[in-house]
Amino acid sequence: SNNELSGSLPDILGWPRLQWLWLSHNEFSGGVPTSWSNIRKVYADGLVYTVDLQENRLSGAFPRKWATLKGAITTLALDGNPGLTGCAPLDASTSVTFAGTGMSGVCKADTKDVEARQVQAVQARLVPLLGAGATASYNGMLTTLVEDIGGLGVLIKAGQTNSQFYAQLNSDDGSSFDIAIGVKLFEGATYITEFEVYGGAGLNLTHLVPLVSDLPRLEKFVCSGCSGNANPGPQDLLLPSQLAQVSPLMKWLELSGCGLQGPLPKSWGSWASLEALSLGTNDAALTL
Repeated sequence: SNNELSGSLPDILGWPRLQWLWLSHNEFSGGVPTSWSNIRKVYADGLVYTVDLQENRLSGAFPRKWATLKGAITTLALDGNPGLTGCAPLDASTSVTFAGTGMSGVCKADTKDVEARQVQAVQARLVPLLGAGATASYNGMLTTLVEDIGGLGVLIKAGQTNSQFYAQLNSDDGSSFDIAIGVKLFEGATYITEFEVYGGAGLNLTHLVPLVSDLPRLEKFVCSGCSGNANPGPQDLLLPSQLAQVSPLMKWLELSGCGLQGPLPKSWGSWASLEALSLGTNDAALTL
């Protein structure tokens, strides 16, 4: 950044470990390369956190083929390129800034499609994720919650931008299990942004990555005391290494008192969005 580099933007596909690209405040001209849409195919992690192209002389329509990079870029800065037009075909997992351009921002997604993908993910994964080996009453509560999420598009009332709803189960021994799910409105679509689970669940982490992959704006996942499964499978309580890649907006992750096993994934060391990580009160087999 902040040089006098000129000409076309370079071919970056030969830099397979690139994660941050700052080329702002230069004299680059021409279009944004369509070839960069192949980042996911050739890069080691398939993920670039920041692409900063602000204050250059870029022009032309933004490449539609960048749709292949949904979920692969956390921040895309295009400000100060007045010749750029069109829209960025990314999704809500990417923060796009475009002041001083001719662009309209992120291409508008079909609201019903965005919400339907999230609902399908929850319907397919929530009960297996949280109810492994749990009681029939607990799984019944989860099933009811899944049914409520089916109306995702109407959970936020007119005039509001976010909402939260709860489910609670009181057991015969006096203990209670609580689940809270937060949703927010973003560009006309409702997104699930928070999961909080306290007690009683039978955790199976093999279902976490598939769930989170279809929740592009998930910022918080808490499962505290989720060690209800007395007979976990060999992979059920291992921290998934892919989690950092599929949840680039995650700020808060808590898996305390869950009987976790195995190592803390090295890939989590480059999880740029993560602000709070709580793994306390776990099995002694959890290692660094």
